[in-house]
Amino acid sequence: MSKFVDEQNSRNQPENTTGDRNIIIENKVDFLINLNLILLNLVISLSKDESKGIISENIMKELESIHQTIPKILTAGESKSVFIDQIGNINAKLAEITKVTASEEGQKRDEPLTPSQPFPKEPEGDYSRKEYTIDKWGIVESLETLIASYKDLSHLSFPNFYLMACKEIQHYEIHKEIDYSNPHEIIQIPALKLKDLILKLLREAPSARLLQNLRKLFPLQGSREPPESEKKAIQEIVEKYFSNIIEYIKGNRSLQDTIRISSSILQQFNLGSGDLESRIPNVSFIIVKEIHDEFQKARGNEFKQYIYSETIVLIHRLNGAVLHNEYYKTLLRRLK
Repeated sequence: MSKFVDEQNSRNQPENTTGDRNIIIENKVDFLINLNLILLNLVISLSKDESKGIISENIMKELESIHQTIPKILTAGESKSVFIDQIGNINAKLAEITKVTASEEGQKRDEPLTPSQPFPKEPEGDYSRKEYTIDKWGIVESLETLIASYKDLSHLSFPNFYLMACKEIQHYEIHKEIDYSNPHEIIQIPALKLKDLILKLLREAPSARLLQNLRKLFPLQGSREPPESEKKAIQEIVEKYFSNIIEYIKGNRSLQDTIRISSSILQQFNLGSGDLESRIPNVSFIIVKEIHDEFQKARGNEFKQYIYSETIVLIHRLNGAVLHNEYYKTLLRRLK
């Protein structure tokens, strides 16, 4: 660590020669490589610890994060050939360690179970919620980039609320066998519809202008993230969506059951009381109507129709959570 501190201090001094600069660069590279290898050795140690079991998905995600981040740090600001060479060394080491870890996992699975080894845990229930966002299609990543680009222009509370819902959907995995050609649409369809909702909020009139006005009214709250109470409400709404999907798969719920609810939503969509600006909740209603059009086009594919119908219910419930929240009601009153 002292080498890195010394190197940082040296950067504040005038550079007298090209040789001095190359030494600084090499020191920085060496520090980052050593730091990276320390972290990777820790990962391997954890994977060998019998009390921990095989390496977890969370740790593998951290490993991938290191793999992506270190080269960005190394290439920031300079384009020296030494950087390129060292990046190659890092990538090679990461590949080697990943291969070793994967091999160890395979050996552990092949070993016979003994009284000292716990039985592998089977997934509990028909679906599970992971502690991290899976984001298989890059929907969350693209939305986070988009929303960040509007931070100085628009008030982001409403987009962030729906982004949190989009993330929450992608915390889930389905374990139950599904006799359906595209089971991933259980997660993909509602996530994409929430993405459409956020795009309309930020980019299309009149909501885009309203969020810009709101940014001027509440400049210090422009990038507010949903607090824990709102996250919990979103989690409950999303969990209900997956519960209804599984009930249909089990035969305990029919397409007509959800159509009755979604049809009622279409006829009596909640835009809030008269003292609230209705054009922001109306964006949710526009998305709901678009989903209904796609529902009609999916005739002959009952399960896809069921997903569309439950997505209407999901967005309706999220809209209801917004309209029952005093913070969002205050914002909508100011816009009226």
